[in-house]
Amino acid sequence: GDTVKHVTQAEHDKLNGIAAGAEVNQNAFSMINDVSAGSKTDTVTLVGGTGVVITTDPDNKRISFTITGESTPGAHALSHLPGGTDVIPNAVTGGLSGLMSGADAKFVRQDGETKTGAQAKADAVKEYVDEQISAIPPVNDASQTEKGITMLSDATDGIRSNVAATEKAVGLAFQAGVERKAEVVAALNSIGVSAS
Repeated sequence: GDTVKHVTQAEHDKLNGIAAGAEVNQNAFSMINDVSAGSKTDTVTLVGGTGVVITTDPDNKRISFTITGESTPGAHALSHLPGGTDVIPNAVTGGLSGLMSGADAKFVRQDGETKTGAQAKADAVKEYVDEQISAIPPVNDASQTEKGITMLSDATDGIRSNVAATEKAVGLAFQAGVERKAEVVAALNSIGVSAS
């Protein structure tokens, strides 16, 4: 005959933890980017624009965005490899960039020279070239009795014997000889001696 409601200590603790005005949990949002919720059960709708297709999957709670392009919309392929519907071609030497062919990948990863191996070969070549260069005997200056390095000179009145006359020097010397010859002829003619 007791009409008073009796509760357990656990129920007392639960009731004491509920704030005044609290409500049952519900699906809601407060703000997405700059879009604020207008009510506790407001709805946001995602809309695909030009070149964008939005697909929902309620069972798995997924939303997919598919980019199809602006000028000629079309489904974007899932595979860019040979056999796919949106194939990227292999790169061409000296041409456009692209994918690496299987043969190129095999060369890079298996058959080709490693960076360490290539450096070792380059070092060996440099050592060989340095040895060959150091084995070349030095070239001395030329003299009247020995071959060697000779300095050129344009002088036509020099007395050195360790330089070589240039084409210009020979031409100047020849011209000077022609002029002296003409002077001698003129002098002889002036004193009555026939000369040419």
